[in-house]
Amino acid sequence: MSDKTVNLPLRAKGKRATFYKDPAVDQLFAIVTMLTQELSVAFDRIETVERMLDKSGVISRADIEAYKPGEQEEGERTQRRDEYIGRVFNILHQEAASLRDS
Repeated sequence: MSDKTVNLPLRAKGKRATFYKDPAVDQLFAIVTMLTQELSVAFDRIETVERMLDKSGVISRADIEAYKPGEQEEGERTQRRDEYIGRVFNILHQEAASLRDS
């Protein structure tokens, strides 16, 4: 993992991607995607707290902020994240498959 800081713009340039005829559906999809991302980050932070408590029994907020997962932990997180995202968006995959099959 690199310690380089990357500064990204606060807002994306260009138009928002559209996938559905109704713009409200696209907005809802964007909201669900953002909530999924936020919850995934929360899962990572909870896992960090659990690992640190297992290791030392006592932790501080600074300990949590400074924590850097190792390669194995990062792999476990990536797998958990992929499975989680798959569950959240499973309905879309099912719908796409049924459209392909019909």
